[in-house]
Amino acid sequence: MSPPCHSWLSPHASALPMNLLSHNWNLKLMALALAVVLWGHVRSTVNPWETATFLVRLRSSAPPRMVFVDGSKVPDTVKVTVGGPRLSLRQIKGVALANPLSPTGDVISLTSGQVRAALDFSLARKGRQDVPVKAEATVEDVEVIGVNPSNVVVVLDPAASRELTLRPQFLSNLPRGFHLEKVIAQPERASVSGPSEALARVASLRAQAKPQNLKADVPRTLQATVVALDARGRIVLGVVVEPPTASISATLREERIKRRVRVTVKIKGSLAPGYRIVEVDVTPARLSLSGPRHAFENVAALSVPLDVNGIKTTLHKRVSVALPANLTSAGRARVSVRVRVAPLEAPPPTLPTAAASTPVSDADEATLDAMPPNGSTAGGEAKPLAARGGPLLPAPTPPRTRQ
Repeated sequence: MSPPCHSWLSPHASALPMNLLSHNWNLKLMALALAVVLWGHVRSTVNPWETATFLVRLRSSAPPRMVFVDGSKVPDTVKVTVGGPRLSLRQIKGVALANPLSPTGDVISLTSGQVRAALDFSLARKGRQDVPVKAEATVEDVEVIGVNPSNVVVVLDPAASRELTLRPQFLSNLPRGFHLEKVIAQPERASVSGPSEALARVASLRAQAKPQNLKADVPRTLQATVVALDARGRIVLGVVVEPPTASISATLREERIKRRVRVTVKIKGSLAPGYRIVEVDVTPARLSLSGPRHAFENVAALSVPLDVNGIKTTLHKRVSVALPANLTSAGRARVSVRVRVAPLEAPPPTLPTAAASTPVSDADEATLDAMPPNGSTAGGEAKPLAARGGPLLPAPTPPRTRQ
């Protein structure tokens, strides 16, 4: 029995696909065209082509070995207009819209980096020039339509650099009576770079800081900002200082002043009976002291004690002077004290009662009346006081003190 014969295995079966394509080909082509049109209509309705404007940060680094003469005129941002499917623009915005048909915002600040803008320095040269702004989008199916501004005016100059010693500078006054010691800036040197014209005006580099939270005799470290100054002390603009910050170590000290202070002697004890102090001499009479201003506030004189108990003759002694707190002497704080003593004079005797009642003759009374007041006679010779009724005694001399 012979196997069944299938029509699709016949030689005429290979012509079937061609017959399917060629049969009613005009209707099939029309159907394909309608499908493409319908697909385009649906796509344009759900994901239409749109434009959006973004505020993009402008990368404006100067080209190698060149610097901006006035970099402040370069804008920080530019407006970049891009076009693409709505879903692609939504991807750039980073926020999904609730309604696909809702309008987009006007200008959005963009920081994601999917749209970039930078100055094109491919034709850069020295001097003033217009530099084009080049923008690009990294999202598929999105293209840049325009940039505003499309050009930026810059002035370029060959870069130069110098290295100078960094010196500390304080921006406010210290409290009265204080100063700073051991002031050191770290690092000791810094570099400054920029246009050759601006760099020529730089006279010094200063680490500027405010002396805050300082305590006397306590070392402190302050943070400082490094600036470039000209010969008049004004800040030079348009240059770059490296490093931009520094540290200053310093110690606050109270200012020391000098004064000469008088030295006095405080006598202790009693002399031997029948003696008195005639003179007290101190050498030197004043000591030169130095110290903080406040330490002299209650110091009018320096007192040294001296024991004179039982002495009968002149006393010479070297005495150490106790100095108040925070005061020091230029030399050794010692003085030489001399105390001179002398015996007490005998008291004048009292007149007897009988002599007071003795009558004076007329001749004696005339003689006494003729005598000068100082007790001398007409011939110039002194008469003893006994001739007038009593002895001549010297008056007691009070003690003297030389300082």
